[in-house]
Amino acid sequence: MERTGRKLAAVMVTDIVGYTTMAQRDEALALELLEEHRNLLRTRFARHGGREIKTMGDGFLVDFTSALSATECTIDIQQSMRARNAEAPEERRVLLRIGIHVGDVIDQEGDLLGDGMNVASRIEPLAQPGGVCVTAQVYELVRNRIRLPFSSLGRRQLKHIGVPVALYRLVFPWEEVPAAPAPAEPTRIAVLPLVNISPSAEDAYFSDGMTGELIYTLSRLPALRVIAQTSAMKYRDSRKSVAEIAKELNVGTVIEGSVRKAGSRVRITLQLVDAESEEYLWSEAYDRNLEDVFALQEEIAQQVAQVLQVELLGKERSRVCVPPAADVDAYMLYLQGRHFWNRRSEEGVRRAAELFEQAICLDDRYAPAYAGLADAHAVLVNWGYAPKRDALKEARQAAEKAIALDPSLAEAHASLGLVLLEEADDLARAEESFRRATALNPSYAPAHHWLANVLHTTGRTEEGLQEIRKALQLDPLSPTIAVVAGEFLYEAGREDEAISQWRRALEIAPGFVRARFSLAHAYQAAGDWERANEALTQALTADPEAPTAHAEYGAHLLCLGRVEEARAALRRAAARAHAPFSGHHLGLALVCSGAEDTAREMLARATEQDDDWPGLRLSLAVAGALGGERDRAVESLQALANRYAGSLPRLAEAAHSIRGLVEAITGNAQEARALVARQAKATMRSDTTNTVIGLTRLWLGDLDAGFDRLSEAVRERESMVRMLKVLPLPEGARADPRYTKLLRSLNLPLEEAETRTPAAAPEVRED
Repeated sequence: MERTGRKLAAVMVTDIVGYTTMAQRDEALALELLEEHRNLLRTRFARHGGREIKTMGDGFLVDFTSALSATECTIDIQQSMRARNAEAPEERRVLLRIGIHVGDVIDQEGDLLGDGMNVASRIEPLAQPGGVCVTAQVYELVRNRIRLPFSSLGRRQLKHIGVPVALYRLVFPWEEVPAAPAPAEPTRIAVLPLVNISPSAEDAYFSDGMTGELIYTLSRLPALRVIAQTSAMKYRDSRKSVAEIAKELNVGTVIEGSVRKAGSRVRITLQLVDAESEEYLWSEAYDRNLEDVFALQEEIAQQVAQVLQVELLGKERSRVCVPPAADVDAYMLYLQGRHFWNRRSEEGVRRAAELFEQAICLDDRYAPAYAGLADAHAVLVNWGYAPKRDALKEARQAAEKAIALDPSLAEAHASLGLVLLEEADDLARAEESFRRATALNPSYAPAHHWLANVLHTTGRTEEGLQEIRKALQLDPLSPTIAVVAGEFLYEAGREDEAISQWRRALEIAPGFVRARFSLAHAYQAAGDWERANEALTQALTADPEAPTAHAEYGAHLLCLGRVEEARAALRRAAARAHAPFSGHHLGLALVCSGAEDTAREMLARATEQDDDWPGLRLSLAVAGALGGERDRAVESLQALANRYAGSLPRLAEAAHSIRGLVEAITGNAQEARALVARQAKATMRSDTTNTVIGLTRLWLGDLDAGFDRLSEAVRERESMVRMLKVLPLPEGARADPRYTKLLRSLNLPLEEAETRTPAAAPEVRED
């Protein structure tokens, strides 16, 4: 009997990159390569004194008596794998990720337990494909004893590990050694949160507001690049040194200071610090009445610019001046509004809208308050907290008023662009608004972010990536921008980079549920339903009141065929939402469980409440077709296609393809075939094109063509095909062996979906 004991060990964890996808494509080949890889690694373990603890799926858990032996073993493994891959055809190449940690472990009956093993397993996914990731403990023990250099990966927060862990990667001869970053230009600047030292802690909004106003004022100077407030505010109460913060933000200069507000007087103390030397370049204290705060901002901006040796022309001086509110109380309300708006919670954004409205009541010519109000209404729509039609109407009115009052206000143009983007009727004008905003204020990260969304939506993927990179440079600690960047990378086929961005977003903001949604979608596409479920469960734990979290979890359950559970989750989403954004998910769940009549009633009510959600119309059309209501479904889909033909061509094409499915379901074969032929020629396709065409072919009785299309949808990882277990199929389709093969390729459970009765195929009319 093996003994149980505690010891210090070097622990190695390995994993094959993309093995799940490999197995989906060719299970026999994947098993053959797995066995070959295991044989190769076992010879290396034995050569370097490693003890194989166990296999974990396609990976190994191994321990060594020294960090040096473990590191030399990983070098041997990766060099051997590289030589092997160089001789192998592409489909037989195998890449490994390896993680090593030295720590305390419990050796229990031949298995390893404890933090030492946990850390090793957490850092392995952070290695590059074909690479090795190690902790600082390993690095310190081997850095002067091996022939390869290391590159720092910084400190990372690992799941279930209490403190951030410093990580390094081995740099192999075939890789480029990352060059030491050049010192950032002094004109790249961060304004750190000004410390509130006022007698009342409630005056924190004022210090935050002053921080934001300094950022805004300085960012209007084209010669400066100023880090966005959302990134700067992450360092409130931080104990990091100026040099550490500057390195993380890649800035050459930092402004820090404090604010003391007492009655109608305010004292602001500021220091301008050289990021590399941490020397003060300039410091000043200002005592003013609150009525003088606007002139104070101008004075500070001009002094900072002088110190940075930025030559201010007359035009630039005018940009420094921010038109003040006529009433200082209106300005204070505006600062409080921005403070709450930045929280992005429903409660916070609604409170922000109230404060912006109060500011407007005191000064109805204060443009920034109107821009803030527009942003509040737009965010409420974007997050599903308000009906789209009414909220966007108010947002547009506020944005246009802000522009009328101050055409030079970048935020106002960006706000109008966001409204136009949400409306989706005139994306050319939305793009024009965002470009105007970035011209007025090149440092305004949201304008670059939203411009990237327009470019991506209109099919200009590479331009969108360039613009989102600009947004990331200006706001490197924004989880929202990091998630969007990951989504763009994922669609471009750069999955590892995408997942890295999403994990970075969670390091920045562990409670940011949208990053977990993106990770879940990637895991679903890879057939890793367990990890997808874990990501969505974590999202629900982080924000149990978020309607999107319940909607995403409901859609996940629907994919797995757990229809009743999905219905319950989607009802919870609908109950928490102030808009019918989740209605099409719930409607689809009802359709897929055979409750078409209930689905039509629910979707119709949601559409009456707010008909600006395209997903509602698409789901309602399918429900109508299954209930025999062809004419109304076709009319609605044609109207949708006409509306978005110029602005959202992908959505317009989705409407045409769904119409083809409706025609097939209702027996109009000639029209269905014509629409399928149209889709085959379309240059702008949606994420559902192959899935819908495949379903249409099945309903037309073309089983070979239908299953071929669905197989293509699986290869291209279309989102809708993941719901194959519950999508309405004609009678007999689920009995076809190719249907079971598709479920296997998606790694979906093979038991029958709950309650779904196969639909009877209609009598097909060819005339």
